[in-house]
Amino acid sequence: MKNVLILLLIVPCIVFGQKYQKGTILFKNGKTLTCLLKPPSGPADKKIETKLSDDAGKVSYKSEELKTITIPTKDSAAYEFAWMPSKKILSDGLDYGWLFVILKGYATLYGSSDGYKINRKGELIEIGRAGGFSSPEFGFYTHRSGENYVTLIGVYSPGTVGLNNYFRKMSSKYFNDSPEIVKRINAKEFKIGDIRLVVQEYNDWKAKSGVK
Repeated sequence: MKNVLILLLIVPCIVFGQKYQKGTILFKNGKTLTCLLKPPSGPADKKIETKLSDDAGKVSYKSEELKTITIPTKDSAAYEFAWMPSKKILSDGLDYGWLFVILKGYATLYGSSDGYKINRKGELIEIGRAGGFSSPEFGFYTHRSGENYVTLIGVYSPGTVGLNNYFRKMSSKYFNDSPEIVKRINAKEFKIGDIRLVVQEYNDWKAKSGVK
């Protein structure tokens, strides 16, 4: 899995169109399709536009029919987007949206923001929107096999205070099956910028301990 390059861009609004990229779609029914496609431009995209070739007609698929989108890169790695459920804040229902994979493992780490774009260098850019007195926000979610939805364990927003404490509170709760990692989190060994490291440490502990 390619390390996602996250460039935090503060822009007043998102106005861009994705270009077609070679990629593979995995449908929820298990079918796969390798084609030209427009990657998600943000979490809320309800359709993904595809073409079988440059000269072929456009075919759109509903996001709710899809599971993942994988886009290879020049160095034989790939970017992966996943259509994932998250718990609604004010109700018991679930919201679905496109998240991008940062780290795979027993616990998989996902990222989310207002918009995504793959630039001319093939780098995945995460775009945040700011306006007035608000700063852009970038969310980080985790998910383990068998869980019904992703869990928000951290938020990054330039200039916002208290986010390290929020990350420690949420991550210590999520990783509470590992007393040693929780101890290190509560000792303030980690900050929000260490979120990938924390998830990797947890996955390494799981692999060594054999605990399911």
